[in-house]
Amino acid sequence: RGEWTRLGARLKDPQATIDDDEWEALGLFLRKLYAEGDDMSFLVRNMDKAKQAKTKELADSFRTLVKQADRPRKEQDRAGVAAAFDESSRLLDTFVELLQDVPDEL
Repeated sequence: RGEWTRLGARLKDPQATIDDDEWEALGLFLRKLYAEGDDMSFLVRNMDKAKQAKTKELADSFRTLVKQADRPRKEQDRAGVAAAFDESSRLLDTFVELLQDVPDEL
């Protein structure tokens, strides 16, 4: 999550240059992120069924967004990758919130 956040900030910074090697490395990073969807599902295997269903939906949506980010990455389209970053970051935040077991009233 931290690496994805740093990358998102870099993509949104118009003064930050991203060379061809970095765009290529981003493709490898996206593949790694895609696999995180499996980890997301694994982490919630002992939670109640409602949370499991919600997190499965989040993991599937996350994988889809990461996969879709590869096309703009190949075209070196900062805005396209940044848009995928924004949406996938919201999904990750929601996922982390679902992992919290502390009641709101505390």
